[in-house]
Amino acid sequence: WRIVREAELARGTLVFLAVCVPWHLAMFAVDGKAWSSEYFGVHLFGRAFQGVRGDRGTLNYYLQQVGVGMWPWIVFAPGALAALALRRPASDDSEKKLETLMACWAIVGFAFFCFVQTKFHHYLLPIVPGLAALIAKWLDDLLLARAHTLDRWLWLAPCLFLAVSID
Repeated sequence: WRIVREAELARGTLVFLAVCVPWHLAMFAVDGKAWSSEYFGVHLFGRAFQGVRGDRGTLNYYLQQVGVGMWPWIVFAPGALAALALRRPASDDSEKKLETLMACWAIVGFAFFCFVQTKFHHYLLPIVPGLAALIAKWLDDLLLARAHTLDRWLWLAPCLFLAVSID
């Protein structure tokens, strides 16, 4: 609960509302109920729960998309995620916290869009910065000899490289 109190949810909610609400109010003022019906009914809830134009896909759809979209760097994603999961944190390891944020950003975003019924390749764009930053941090740690997991994950990189390259 301490973490929840420190997260400043009230202030974050106010900032969120200050950024988002004016646009929604302006759109409603211009187009009224027709806009809100299409925006919420078709574009938000329709895409999430029914699929637009019958677009469907499985987990494999987005695995292919992120693989091709982040080629060739995607081959380092399993190693970066495993290194983060296996690393023992110090009592106040701010780097570990930042890496965990990047991993959560990528994993939660990926899981969310896998859940959404409408599948478009560009939906995964928001996860790329988090995953790319996590991979870059791991590669930096490897180059500076702060991480010692290269030998465990290096064998996987050529296999993933071939799989993604063929795709």
